[in-house]
Amino acid sequence: MRPINGLQRLLEITEFMLKRFTFLFILFCSVSISKAQDIHFTSFDYAPLTINPSLAGAFLGTYRIGGIYRDQWRSVSSDGGFKTVNFHVDMPVIRGFREQDWIGIGVNVFNDRSNTYDINVTRSYQGFSYHLSLDKKQTQIISFGIQNSTSNTRILRNDRSFNTESFILSMDTSDDDLDLGGTSQMLTRWSGGAMYSQYLRNQMFIRGGLSVGNIGRLTNNNANLNTRLHYIAFAMVDVPLRGNLFITPQVLYQRKGNNQEFMTQAKIGFLLNEDKGIYVNSGLGVRWGDAVSILLGADYNDVRFQFAYDINVSGLSPATNTVGGFELGVSYIGKIYKKPKVDPTEVCPRF
Repeated sequence: MRPINGLQRLLEITEFMLKRFTFLFILFCSVSISKAQDIHFTSFDYAPLTINPSLAGAFLGTYRIGGIYRDQWRSVSSDGGFKTVNFHVDMPVIRGFREQDWIGIGVNVFNDRSNTYDINVTRSYQGFSYHLSLDKKQTQIISFGIQNSTSNTRILRNDRSFNTESFILSMDTSDDDLDLGGTSQMLTRWSGGAMYSQYLRNQMFIRGGLSVGNIGRLTNNNANLNTRLHYIAFAMVDVPLRGNLFITPQVLYQRKGNNQEFMTQAKIGFLLNEDKGIYVNSGLGVRWGDAVSILLGADYNDVRFQFAYDINVSGLSPATNTVGGFELGVSYIGKIYKKPKVDPTEVCPRF
């Protein structure tokens, strides 16, 4: 029995060392992925302004606030892996050139941090959108948006084994010959997008759009940097089924340079209480070549939340024990409407 125990111990040590050394490889992979897609979320519909600037103000209500917390690769690193927090607020503000058109604005802020190397990335988005209705009932809408973003990448830990300048460059630019001369850099980006939305009969709704990021040259403090364009395309359809069931398939595709990401999801919603607007939702998603996602959520009137859990199916699954990460997304649409003033009327008594 001792050889078997020794073999088991050897396997345990090998697995432990594999996790530690593989984390450096995962970090390198995350740098390569970030070139293509910057930050990404499984619950991407809970971070609309990171997908397309024309989504600002594209909802029925006065304002919308929401956020996502993401924790991934905790099983690989004892320091906690990567943690990401995203927050956004947007709203329709004024009417457009026509009565059925409107203008929206939005702000989004996220922070992404690796505790292992104290890598901290903070980015803010601010932009506006114009929603052009093709009919007076606002059932067919074409939206356009433009967005400016500012990002700050900092390496808080002084580790000679980690090339901080190369990491910052790989995160934000393809110009590998630029001398940053420091471990903290501020970058400014521009992006634009377009989107089409349509409300059909029987409560069916479709939406799709395309955005292009990194337009022009990035501004890095006093320098201009070359970079690759970042393309994001998405589409979704909300289809009512028999009874109180709804199905919502959606797709997301991102590409930056030679790197790309393709996600497909399908969620089933069940209406529990129509008066209170209570729905329960569940579904599955696939980030092709990377992970399978489990989606669970609920709606209560204008409040939505969703829990997402990624099961790693890529070549890194032995090191991560198939645990990719989890997310919690929350969204709330506030509605502030003036109550109509009704003139009092005299009622004639019956004789």
